[in-house]
Amino acid sequence: MKNIDTLEHVLKYIDANLDKTLSVEELARQAGYSPYHFSRVFSWGLGTSMMEYVRLRKMNMAAYYLSLPLKIIDIAMALGFETHSGFSKAFKKHFNCTPDAYRSQA
Repeated sequence: MKNIDTLEHVLKYIDANLDKTLSVEELARQAGYSPYHFSRVFSWGLGTSMMEYVRLRKMNMAAYYLSLPLKIIDIAMALGFETHSGFSKAFKKHFNCTPDAYRSQA
């Protein structure tokens, strides 16, 4: 049961800090475990790696933000990307279209 509570805490932490560059070490520290051990616990509990989960959450939030009247650069910055192009590249890799194309389809 402790692992489930710990995972819930870390998932909330991830969602509250999507604007930051999160690391395995930082998330493990939040859990109170070593990075190696928490990586195993996280994968066991969610079926994916920590950093893949963080990437998925950022992309899901980006899709939501694109439904709002926000500039793409503002969305990129809100999700912790350093550049518009870095955000667009990650978005296209995930959704197979650019943020502009995604917005126009919505």
